[in-house]
Amino acid sequence: MKTINSPTIGKKAVGSFFLFLFILIVLFSAVYTVQAGERKIVKRFGKAVSVSGEGIHLKVPFVDSLETVDIRTHKIENNETTAGTSDLQNITTSVLPQAYRLTIIMRLMIKVC
Repeated sequence: MKTINSPTIGKKAVGSFFLFLFILIVLFSAVYTVQAGERKIVKRFGKAVSVSGEGIHLKVPFVDSLETVDIRTHKIENNETTAGTSDLQNITTSVLPQAYRLTIIMRLMIKVC
Protein backbone atom coordinates (compact mmCIF):
# COMPACT_ATOMS: atom_id res chain seq x y z
CA MET A 1 0.00 0.00 0.00
CA LYS A 2 1.34 3.38 -1.08
CA THR A 3 0.98 6.47 1.03
CA ILE A 4 0.43 9.75 -0.71
CA ASN A 5 2.31 12.66 0.74
CA SER A 6 0.14 15.76 0.71
CA PRO A 7 1.92 19.09 0.48
CA THR A 8 1.77 21.05 3.68
CA ILE A 9 1.47 24.79 3.81
CA GLY A 10 3.80 26.43 6.25
CA LYS A 11 2.58 28.45 9.20
CA LYS A 12 4.31 31.52 7.79
CA ALA A 13 2.37 31.27 4.54
CA VAL A 14 -0.98 31.02 6.34
CA GLY A 15 -0.07 33.93 8.62
CA SER A 16 1.07 36.01 5.66
CA PHE A 17 -2.19 35.30 3.82
CA PHE A 18 -4.33 36.43 6.77
CA LEU A 19 -2.14 39.52 7.27
CA PHE A 20 -2.53 40.40 3.58
CA LEU A 21 -6.30 39.85 3.83
CA PHE A 22 -6.54 42.11 6.91
CA ILE A 23 -4.53 44.89 5.23
CA LEU A 24 -6.73 44.63 2.14
CA ILE A 25 -9.91 44.96 4.22
CA VAL A 26 -8.49 47.99 6.08
CA LEU A 27 -7.52 49.70 2.83
CA PHE A 28 -10.92 49.16 1.22
CA SER A 29 -12.78 50.36 4.31
CA ALA A 30 -10.69 53.57 4.46
CA VAL A 31 -11.88 54.90 1.09
CA TYR A 32 -15.36 56.26 0.43
CA THR A 33 -17.07 58.17 -2.37
CA VAL A 34 -19.53 61.05 -2.09
CA GLN A 35 -21.95 61.29 -5.02
CA ALA A 36 -23.21 64.52 -6.59
CA GLY A 37 -26.13 66.05 -4.70
CA GLU A 38 -25.18 64.64 -1.33
CA ARG A 39 -22.79 65.29 1.53
CA LYS A 40 -21.34 62.86 4.04
CA ILE A 41 -21.00 63.73 7.69
CA VAL A 42 -17.90 62.08 9.14
CA LYS A 43 -18.44 61.04 12.75
CA ARG A 44 -15.62 59.91 14.99
CA PHE A 45 -17.00 57.87 17.88
CA GLY A 46 -20.42 59.46 17.26
CA LYS A 47 -19.27 63.10 17.29
CA ALA A 48 -19.37 65.06 14.01
CA VAL A 49 -15.84 65.83 12.85
CA SER A 50 -16.24 67.10 9.29
CA VAL A 51 -18.50 67.32 6.26
CA SER A 52 -17.26 65.84 2.98
CA GLY A 53 -18.22 67.19 -0.44
CA GLU A 54 -18.32 65.35 -3.75
CA GLY A 55 -15.45 63.04 -4.67
CA ILE A 56 -13.25 60.34 -3.20
CA HIS A 57 -12.18 60.71 0.43
CA LEU A 58 -10.33 58.82 3.15
CA LYS A 59 -11.45 58.00 6.68
CA VAL A 60 -9.99 56.19 9.66
CA PRO A 61 -11.18 52.57 9.35
CA PHE A 62 -13.27 51.14 12.21
CA VAL A 63 -13.21 54.54 14.00
CA ASP A 64 -15.06 56.92 11.69
CA SER A 65 -18.63 56.38 10.58
CA LEU A 66 -20.49 58.14 7.78
CA GLU A 67 -23.97 59.61 7.53
CA THR A 68 -25.32 60.58 4.11
CA VAL A 69 -27.42 63.72 3.71
CA ASP A 70 -29.22 64.59 0.47
CA ILE A 71 -28.82 68.30 -0.34
CA ARG A 72 -30.84 68.43 -3.53
CA THR A 73 -33.92 70.63 -3.69
CA HIS A 74 -37.10 68.57 -3.74
CA LYS A 75 -40.41 69.68 -5.17
CA ILE A 76 -43.69 68.28 -3.97
CA GLU A 77 -46.22 67.95 -6.77
CA ASN A 78 -49.79 69.14 -6.37
CA ASN A 79 -51.63 66.16 -4.91
CA GLU A 80 -55.37 65.93 -4.58
CA THR A 81 -56.84 63.35 -2.28
CA THR A 82 -60.46 62.32 -2.03
CA ALA A 83 -61.83 60.85 1.17
CA GLY A 84 -65.27 59.66 2.18
CA THR A 85 -66.98 60.68 5.40
CA SER A 86 -69.28 58.63 7.60
CA ASP A 87 -72.34 60.39 6.15
CA LEU A 88 -71.32 59.32 2.60
CA GLN A 89 -70.02 62.71 1.48
CA ASN A 90 -66.80 63.07 -0.54
CA ILE A 91 -64.16 65.55 0.56
CA THR A 92 -61.35 66.57 -1.76
CA THR A 93 -58.21 68.08 -0.25
CA SER A 94 -55.13 69.31 -2.01
CA VAL A 95 -51.58 69.95 -0.91
CA LEU A 96 -50.00 73.04 -2.39
CA PRO A 97 -46.64 72.54 -4.09
CA GLN A 98 -43.69 73.48 -1.93
CA ALA A 99 -39.97 73.56 -2.42
CA TYR A 100 -37.81 72.74 0.55
CA ARG A 101 -34.15 72.19 1.16
CA LEU A 102 -32.46 70.36 3.98
CA THR A 103 -30.41 72.77 6.03
CA ILE A 104 -28.89 70.30 8.48
CA ILE A 105 -25.63 70.38 6.51
CA MET A 106 -25.30 74.13 6.88
CA ARG A 107 -25.97 74.01 10.60
CA LEU A 108 -23.46 71.18 11.02
CA MET A 109 -20.81 73.01 8.98
CA ILE A 110 -21.15 76.01 11.28
CA LYS A 111 -20.67 73.77 14.34
CA VAL A 112 -17.63 71.97 12.89
CA CYS A 113 -15.79 74.95 11.37
